[in-house]
Amino acid sequence: MKILDMKDIVKKDSPLHYRNEYTANLYYEGIGNSEFVRDIGFTVERDPLGKPKVSVHLHGILEYPLIPAKRKITEYIMDLEKQGKLV
Repeated sequence: MKILDMKDIVKKDSPLHYRNEYTANLYYEGIGNSEFVRDIGFTVERDPLGKPKVSVHLHGILEYPLIPAKRKITEYIMDLEKQGKLV
């Protein structure tokens, strides 16, 4: 799986200051180099020491094995968080 881009990232309102929920469109290459788009949801929650923890919620079926896909998506989201691209 190769993640091409994540677009239309929308932050949901949350009363908790340490937890942010988002929805987005994930663009990726699956098996056979075919390109796909899937709606996803994810949560970035900070522990008491400030370290972020990411939870990914997939909507629909991915054209890729689930566990490696979630791992790659989580890494991609962590990179976005480090770059300050998640508002």
